Amino acid sequence: MKQTQLANRPPCILNRRELLQSGGLLTALAAAGCAAPVPGTVNQLTGYRLRATINFNDALSGNYYYFVLINNRHTAIPQANGPIPVGGPISGSTYGNGFATGSTAGTSGFTDIVLYGQQLPIGVAQNNTAIYHVIGEDTTDLGNANYFDLRFIRQTGNALQSSDPINSGSPATASQLIWEIDLGQLTIDPSTNLPYASSATRLSAVQQMSWLQINIVATNILPRDPQTAVNKQYDSMGNNNQQQDYYIGIPVFLNGAFQPGSYPNLAGAEVTGDVQPPGSPQDPKLDMTGWKFDLFQSG
Repeated sequence: MKQTQLANRPPCILNRRELLQSGGLLTALAAAGCAAPVPGTVNQLTGYRLRATINFNDALSGNYYYFVLINNRHTAIPQANGPIPVGGPISGSTYGNGFATGSTAGTSGFTDIVLYGQQLPIGVAQNNTAIYHVIGEDTTDLGNANYFDLRFIRQTGNALQSSDPINSGSPATASQLIWEIDLGQLTIDPSTNLPYASSATRLSAVQQMSWLQINIVATNILPRDPQTAVNKQYDSMGNNNQQQDYYIGIPVFLNGAFQPGSYPNLAGAEVTGDVQPPGSPQDPKLDMTGWKFDLFQSG
């Protein structure tokens, strides 16, 4: 799917050469700010948790969409095909699903979505935070739909814990989104396209995970009509004034905190004033100022 975007660049993660130069996997990840595994116990679902903390330049809007896109398709260190945002269509194309696609042509680049907002496409969510799974593989990928096509997603649950900044009533929390999910909510039974019903199977699936590719996309609109130009604005991870295809790789087998400082090759870290398209009035409700993902075992 053709979209307005810069040329693809390698994702800002440790590659195999960097691992070898650093003397092995654990050494390289420690150098990047990643902690070594620590013992933990398992409680609700599998006990393996992912917590997102995302800060914005102003209070979030109930009319906007705040996506975290997760690619749980890889079993080895991911080198390509992560989720990237889409902008306005170029000649002969459409907006696609209106929010994201894959960095490799013809693929969605993500398997799961955690979405915060008051305009959820389907389902009901506590604190307005829902989890969706993209049904099927690349042959029926969400990135090729002409809009947020309900045929290609299925709600698989809600965040286990989440803030509700739109309804927080406090300026201190209105611009910060926090949610927490269990990694078991991302392990999908291919026969049902829902999380595994068996707790033992779910735990086993989580323990076989290797890497997650993640991007954040905040946007004001999901265009439905490909023939009509709209004032679509968005922000995503990294400095969008320099690159628009940045996403991160998180090693599931390590506990730790992952933020811009964890990725030494991240150009520009997370900056303010990089809402796209350039030259338009900057909407601070879409402008990310920082993010952090914590992987840990609860208990």
